[in-house]
This record gives sequence, structure tokens and C-alpha cells, in this order.
Amino acid sequence: MASRLGSLKLMPPDGGSSVWKLATTIGDCDAISDLEISSDFVFSGFLMRRLRWRRYRSEAVVLKTDLGNSV
Repeated sequence: MASRLGSLKLMPPDGGSSVWKLATTIGDCDAISDLEISSDFVFSGFLMRRLRWRRYRSEAVVLKTDLGNSV
């Protein structure tokens, strides 16, 4: 059975932390237990490497990244 996630929202860390939060509008984050992206990608002007998220609670997941230089 497929899970529906709806819209995803990535929120930047507070106070220079490397922890990002990802929230869903419909929300079935229980279906997302783990995800890792090892290649570089660009999000909101930042080069991000080794994105990894883990389920934090039912409505959000925590992302830990290594941030590169602004692009």
C-alpha cells in the first residue's frame, strides 16, 4: 500500500545548526524511516552534501547535512 505525503517543507536550522526539519502537509512520516542522499545537491542557495534524514516524530523528520559554500 502506497503512502501519501502531500507537500514537503524543508525548514532551515536555527542558530547556525546543521539540523534541518522536513514537515509534510498531509503527513505520513511514519512511512519514512530513513533516507540518505550521498551526492551533492543545491537547496535554497546552499550546496548540501550527504543528506540524511531520520523520523523524529509523526509530523517532522530531522535532516543532518554537511553544508558547502553558498552558490
